[in-house]
Amino acid sequence: MNRYNALYLSSDPAGANRIQDEIYDMPGAASVQVKAGLVARLKSLMALTNIFGWVLLGFGSALAFVVVFTTFTANVTERTREIATMRTIGEDNFRLTVMVTMENLLLTIAALPLGVWLGILATDAIFASFNTMSYTLTASIYPASVARICLLMLAVVLLSEIPPVRRIFRLDLAEATKVME
Repeated sequence: MNRYNALYLSSDPAGANRIQDEIYDMPGAASVQVKAGLVARLKSLMALTNIFGWVLLGFGSALAFVVVFTTFTANVTERTREIATMRTIGEDNFRLTVMVTMENLLLTIAALPLGVWLGILATDAIFASFNTMSYTLTASIYPASVARICLLMLAVVLLSEIPPVRRIFRLDLAEATKVME
């Protein structure tokens, strides 16, 4: 009697379940995989991975919003006297907004490469956790995906600075320029 570790059989899709049942009935049969079922399970796993990725992107965006909002609010609060003095001597709100926005965008652009690199490492770790002896998953990250995420982060930065910029517009110049001792 011949013994096999694995068999690869081709059949019509209608007969696959019958052949699977017949192989299971053979003595010593441990596992039978029908390719269509395996492909369906892998697609289901990939759909779950995509959902998980979107959830992570949502949480990451929310976290980025909170961190940038808090940092930017603290920055504007610390520079209240400076900003009020600039407004008092005639600087208009638009130029102040552009100045503060450019500072924020330059810091964001400087931080994006580190964020992308750490994101790629995290993605590799997540995909490695799905690996088994049967199959190995590797992440394929396209440059277009990286570009979209970078644009999303820039949008999050710009949205998170709206409340602090509005605070600049509503500064009481007399109160803000008083000498603090």
